[in-house]
Amino acid sequence: YDAGNYDNGWRYIESAPEDLPEAEWGCFNSPIEDARNISVGSGYDNSVAILEYHDSFDDFYNDPAECSEMSNGTVAAKACMDLVVGSFDDWHLPSEAEVLLMHEVLHLNGLGNFIADGYILYWSSTEHDDNTATAIDFETGDWGWLPKQVTSGLISIRAVRYF
Repeated sequence: YDAGNYDNGWRYIESAPEDLPEAEWGCFNSPIEDARNISVGSGYDNSVAILEYHDSFDDFYNDPAECSEMSNGTVAAKACMDLVVGSFDDWHLPSEAEVLLMHEVLHLNGLGNFIADGYILYWSSTEHDDNTATAIDFETGDWGWLPKQVTSGLISIRAVRYF
């Protein structure tokens, strides 16, 4: 994606070449209101807010019950921000609008190594409320809200980076 000019230190967005391992969006029944941004360019800030929330617990990743008995300790934004591809380590979980861009610009044009057939959803970094976050259906391009703790084998994660 080319924004047309540099704003906030970046002009372009690129997608990681492959999906990351399955992870929950994050802690169930917990508001992260700073992660409710939808627009292109807000995925990084959403991801930071998600990590700061989960990092505020003593040891959420090893003891997710600190937050919710329904959580398994995985966080999609953390998986993205921990990603290193080549020399790049500045990845994050994309916002709702950024995932829609991946669907429209890459997937619909047969680019990006996305799953070609079947019902597949991609997490965005956009929280809807205390219990749900936005996911995009790459078969239809529709978006919806799913429980944050879902890891049903149907929800994928694809990191993006700004540069």
